[in-house]
Amino acid sequence: KAQKDSEPIFINGDPDADGISGTCVLVAGLRQLGFKTTYLFPIRPVEGHGIQVRIIDEAKKAGSKLIITTDCGTKDIQAVEYANSQGIDVIITDHHIIGSKLPSALAIINPNLDQTSTLLQHASGATVSLKFMQAMYHYLGVDFPDYLYEFGLMVSALGSISDRVSMLNPLNRLIVQHGVDYFFQSPREGIRAIRDVSITSKHLTKPRHLSRTVIPRLNAPGRIGNPAENIPDASLVVDLLLLGKGKRHKSKANQIKRQLEFVYDEEEQQFQDQRTATTSADDVDVINEKRKKLTADIEDEMDQLIEEQVNQMEDRIIILEGKDWNSGVIGIDADRLKERFLRPAIILNGSSDSEYVRGSARSIPRINVYKLIDSVESQFYEKHQRGLFEFEVSTGETSQVVSAFGGHSQACGF
Repeated sequence: KAQKDSEPIFINGDPDADGISGTCVLVAGLRQLGFKTTYLFPIRPVEGHGIQVRIIDEAKKAGSKLIITTDCGTKDIQAVEYANSQGIDVIITDHHIIGSKLPSALAIINPNLDQTSTLLQHASGATVSLKFMQAMYHYLGVDFPDYLYEFGLMVSALGSISDRVSMLNPLNRLIVQHGVDYFFQSPREGIRAIRDVSITSKHLTKPRHLSRTVIPRLNAPGRIGNPAENIPDASLVVDLLLLGKGKRHKSKANQIKRQLEFVYDEEEQQFQDQRTATTSADDVDVINEKRKKLTADIEDEMDQLIEEQVNQMEDRIIILEGKDWNSGVIGIDADRLKERFLRPAIILNGSSDSEYVRGSARSIPRINVYKLIDSVESQFYEKHQRGLFEFEVSTGETSQVVSAFGGHSQACGF
């Protein structure tokens, strides 16, 4: 219907490397078919994850009647209801755990809906989006281009490495093996720029090397980006990865140069660069350094809070509550707490201007922290039936209470 009526399609991706990769697959695939496609991400330090009221409102203003998600949406019940009320259909592509109730989306493409065991149940969000695109081309009777297949495997590999999907799964092993090979061979201008800024040695060619070099740089803008504060968000990375090769794509690089303005304000210094594919990659590198400093600052404060809030001898789960931390990086610190104490860890982050607390949880392999939190959700409901896992989002025009709990057995947030 969108194709018949020439409607623009909005992509609402998760602002991490997996969601960024899935966004790239959807945008490249849809544009190849002639769709006008726009991609927007949650402002993670402010909005968190999932389908955003702000993005729904933007889609409506642009005349879009279809939003497709990638790596998110399975538990965004209220947000999907709001989209429907605005005359917008939602197609969800995701790989996160299914909740007790499903959103009223036009379609939900999530391998966890299948009651039988399949290889896709252990795939990344980007891989689910890639399979959706392949199925769509098949349905339309259009050949899936070789370049799109290679690009899809390449970014799906980055999403798989970022989300640490199981390499015991042969599907994931094949995607990572071939995708990493394509990554290092690709002549695409954006990929080449990411390689140049991230890979410091010709010997760093293994998937584990990418997890320490490329992946942090892909994640950084999504963690701390906020266009309202002149800090580029995850869209910057998509802009970069979508760049192809040749003169036409060099022209696109020049367009990005005019569009991207990046202001980096740490220690009262401003950096303004001319934008090409390479300098866009440099921006990602600079943002990653800022992310490291934010994480380190929180860790310093955590040491004091551990003394005050944690009984290291008896607590079976480490829970810390801080205030006014950057919500985009607390997952990293929760992961480090887990590694430090070899126990599940939850970081709660309060805000001076909100009654709600954001939480990020990480766990050890034998403990499913998602199921534990999900099992006690009903205990936190208030008399007005507003649960722990809800928060209010105001865009100036609309105000919605949005569900905000999701993730995996080893990593989730609320």
